[in-house]
Amino acid sequence: IGTGTIAGSGTASNVTLWDGISSITDSKFVQTSTGMILSGGLNTEYIALSTETGTFNLSANNDQGFVIGGASTIQGNLSVLGDFTYIDTIVSITSALSVVNHGTGPAFYAEQTGANQPIAKFVDTEGGEIIFDDGGSVGIGTTTPNEKLTVVGNISASGDINSVNIDTTTEPFSFVQNSVSNIGIK
Repeated sequence: IGTGTIAGSGTASNVTLWDGISSITDSKFVQTSTGMILSGGLNTEYIALSTETGTFNLSANNDQGFVIGGASTIQGNLSVLGDFTYIDTIVSITSALSVVNHGTGPAFYAEQTGANQPIAKFVDTEGGEIIFDDGGSVGIGTTTPNEKLTVVGNISASGDINSVNIDTTTEPFSFVQNSVSNIGIK
């Protein structure tokens, strides 16, 4: 309302900003052929960005922190200082997974709450698998271990094998005496 002279200047493609009652200047937004570019910080409660493939939502507040709705790609490193919670059940990594523990607890901790499901399963696509079943038994070469350790295939050891009880009822089993004090199983 009213009349007068507006002072100021602007740059092509920059969004104009009122910097006083009667003056304008460039804002921190620049319009390009593909969208808007913000040069500087952004302080807001919620942003909705429309893209050619859909809507990408960002929000940040004290209750939830930073929330991203929609598929996202991070090009570069992601550092998490604090707990990391993954809600879905599929995690894909295109390279090796390395866990390095600089703390005092275990380097790797897995807890399974589902009934009749293994705690962990490691599979090589060329054959071979190791399973830690729901009851805490380990199977090497089998998905159904019937003892605390079940191995399907040969076992090799370079040290002593200690046992309280050895079942020799399953064939083929034979004992050999390598020396007076050393009796082995063959």
